This record gives sequence, C-alpha cells and structure tokens, in this order.
Amino acid sequence: MVVLIMTLKFKPLDKWNCECGKEHKISIAKVLIKKDAIEEIPKIIKEFLNGKKCLLVEDENTKKIAGDRIEKLLKENNYIVDYVLINKSSIENIKNVANLLKNYDFSIAIGGGTPIDVAKMATYMNNMEFISFPTAPSHDGIASPIVSLIEENKKKSLVTHTPIAIVVDEKIISNAPKRMIASGVGDILSKIVSLKDWELGKNEKNEYYCKKAAELVFSAIEDTIEFIENNGKNIKLFIEALINSGVSMLIAGSSRPCSGSEHLFSHYLDLNSPKPAMHGEQCGLGAIAMAKYHEENNLDWWKEKKYNWQNIKKLLNSIGAPISIKQINIEEEIAINALIYAPDLRPDRYTILHKKKLNYDNAKKLLYQTIM
Repeated sequence: MVVLIMTLKFKPLDKWNCECGKEHKISIAKVLIKKDAIEEIPKIIKEFLNGKKCLLVEDENTKKIAGDRIEKLLKENNYIVDYVLINKSSIENIKNVANLLKNYDFSIAIGGGTPIDVAKMATYMNNMEFISFPTAPSHDGIASPIVSLIEENKKKSLVTHTPIAIVVDEKIISNAPKRMIASGVGDILSKIVSLKDWELGKNEKNEYYCKKAAELVFSAIEDTIEFIENNGKNIKLFIEALINSGVSMLIAGSSRPCSGSEHLFSHYLDLNSPKPAMHGEQCGLGAIAMAKYHEENNLDWWKEKKYNWQNIKKLLNSIGAPISIKQINIEEEIAINALIYAPDLRPDRYTILHKKKLNYDNAKKLLYQTIM
C-alpha cells in the first residue's frame, strides 16, 4: 500500500539507492493531518498494527488533552488499553516503559517531546511499533528516529526508529500554547545554521553528506518561513515542515542535518543552566549568534539576505520566540561559556565553532552583538 505524505518528495515505506552511496528506507507508513484526526486512530491501528493490547505513553496534560479520548475510542473498538505517565525523558523512565511494554502489542505516544522520546526508545528496545500523536509542535522529534537525553551530565543523541504512523489533529495542535509553537519554529529556523555546519563537515573533513536529506531540511526551513510570514495561519504547513525535518534524520542516519553549532549551544545550556528554556527557544537563540559567526568566518554561508542573522532574529521575534537570553533567564556567563565550550560536547561533529574556536572576549562580543 502506498500512502502519499503531503510535501515529502518520496513515498512512505519506499526504499531506494541514493546518490550519496547509501540505501535508504522510509519506515513511516502513514501521516494523517486533519481536523478530528484523533477519531481515526482505531482505523489506522487496524490497517498498520497487529494485536489488541496498547500502552499509551503520555503526561498529565496530554492525557487530558487527547489521551482520555484515545483510550475511550480504543476500548470502544475492543482494544485492551493501559497508560503510563511520564514527566521526564530519562534512562530510568525509558527502562521502566520498555519493561511495561513486554505485556503489550504496540504503543501510542501522546504529547510533546518527552512522551514521544520515551515511547520511541522503549518500543525500539522491544522491537515494537508505535504511533506518534503530537499535541504540540514544539520540535521535530514527532517524526525523527532521534532521542535526546541527559545521562551522567552528558547530552546524548541516540538513533532509534520512527513511528509507524503520525497522527496530527489540527484542532488539538492549533490550540497548543503559542510558546510551544514558537519553540518549534525556533527549532526549524536553527537548521539554517546546521545545514551550513554539515556542509563544512563535508567540504573540510570529507564527512558523509546526503543531498536528499539536506533538501528535506531546506524545504522545512522554507515552509516555516512561509508559515511565519502568513502570520502562523497554516498550521498544517508547519507540521509538514516538522515532519520533513524529522525524516531527513532518518535518511541521514543521524541528527547531523538538523543539529549543528546552534544545537550544541542549546545542549550546553541544558547541562549548565539552573532552569533551561525550551529546546527550540535555545536553538533559535543559538542560530542567531551562529549565523553571524558563520557570516564572518565561512565563505560558503548563504548569500540570500533572508538567511542572515538579522532576519532570523526578525522572524523569531514576529512569531513570539525569544530573541535575547534575558527573555529566557539565561545568565550572561553561562551563555558566554556555551559559545566557548559547546564544541567540546561533540568533538566528532565539525561545526563553525570547531573550525574557529571562540575565546572569552570574542564570545562576549558576539553575545552582545546578537542575543544579549
């Protein structure tokens, strides 16, 4: 069966030999984005999954927003349904859910990043499929195979698997807090930087690079800019951008197309700030600073003005995302250190910060010029 995925340039469950030298396989079978899509979950389960026992992975808020309705729908269709509440993406929670899943046939992840990340990893450990049901478009993890978590004071990105299906109820996701939508925008716009960091790795370190994956990320950036310039009215377009971005990581086999120096900046804040902000908020701020640093130190930086650091800042501001570290209560010294020491978090991931490391004075100057 072939199910077309909106603006993606390939078919679900497709497999092809790519010019990058690798064979790629798309493991997502279905993407449904529409009003009242939640009502079609039993039909999607019947079409793509086997078994009658389901574990819902959710948090207290997403249980109220969608989990209770999904549970009722499944029970009405003779499924055995239980749920587990998750408050943090941790190894302990992942192991707990993985152990619980031994008694079930499949899972549905309901929420933002945390329930989806936990379900993604836990089902992967059990060689089991799951459905992704995002309730907020706060980042591109709804479709990607990547799980990010903190272990032993280190930020890790693990490759797992994608959901078998992604179900997005436009009515529910349109009612997500504006801050979460703005965070998702920040996550996507930050890829303006990560794509150029990936090109640096290709050109200067002979790193693996896939044009198809890069094209998907680029289309996500373009669609997100259109979403912003249209006053955030076409939420479906933005959800498609998040999905395109997530699938690019499936194709590349890592987070490389979507995570560069701007993400390392965010990871440092996660590890060192008393109270980190949302992932996309931090990545957006990192992108503003790193775009300026690229412009000054990378001859292959984008030539189009819409990708310069001032316009990234303008776009983020217009959607309500933070454009200074003060807005998310990040201390100046921590932000300066993030610019200096972020590359140490991933010495294997070549970025502009690896190419030309910042000292304290230059980091402070860059901070004050861009996001202070």
